[in-house]
Amino acid sequence: MVACNFCRDWFHLFHVGYENLDDDNERTEEVLSTCEFFCQSCLAKPLAFVRKYGELFVPFGRDGDGKMVPEETWRDKLEEVPEEEMLVKRKRDAGRECKVAKRPEPSGQPAEGKFIYPEWRDHICYCNACFGVYRKANVEAFIIDYEQFYPTDNEERIIGPEGIQASKDTKPTTNQEPVQEESSRGKTLADLELDEFKKLDFLTQSSLANAVTNFKDAFFEFLNNRMTDGRNIITERDINDFKAYLQTRSDEQNKVPSD
Repeated sequence: MVACNFCRDWFHLFHVGYENLDDDNERTEEVLSTCEFFCQSCLAKPLAFVRKYGELFVPFGRDGDGKMVPEETWRDKLEEVPEEEMLVKRKRDAGRECKVAKRPEPSGQPAEGKFIYPEWRDHICYCNACFGVYRKANVEAFIIDYEQFYPTDNEERIIGPEGIQASKDTKPTTNQEPVQEESSRGKTLADLELDEFKKLDFLTQSSLANAVTNFKDAFFEFLNNRMTDGRNIITERDINDFKAYLQTRSDEQNKVPSD
């Protein structure tokens, strides 16, 4: 089985278009252990924009026995961009014309899931229009802060007797004993809130994380502008102004540019 890196659901290979994958091939093992995988539903929505970047998907072919295998040169295509260079790239892209604007918009649900290069986030467009698409789909945090959402996601996937398996720490099972709720005694309010947050599905977690991040950025931006006159007291009027400022900022971020 294989897990989608976005929705975290598990799928049999034949349900996602890889029913004849060569499990014993060395290149196959490398793809399964290093690349991310997106299922058909997530590629239809909310990750439809990823389908504009066909060059980021791992190319598959057939071996002499007709089995699916990654192409021999699959690993020669992309290189990871250092974090400091990514910050420069995002700022540079923000003021430039969209590099995928002329590519056709994906529609419908693809026939198969896709394995995508682990460095794909380094090679997508970060112009203002694309960022608007990411925010509207609630995937901004998934793109920018992926390791924060899935800190254990680097655990290796291996080939096992039943196909693709995750490590014992992450693979869901159907016959495991029910997990007992931990006692809340001795926990802080922050600990309890984190426990409740972990119970939410990923899309809800992503939406909340985006909202918190946007609120924090807006608050400090507003605060810095207000404190330039030397005042160090927040009044009721400041609070009301901030609410209006927050709404205006949100409307601008969610606005999708017209063609």
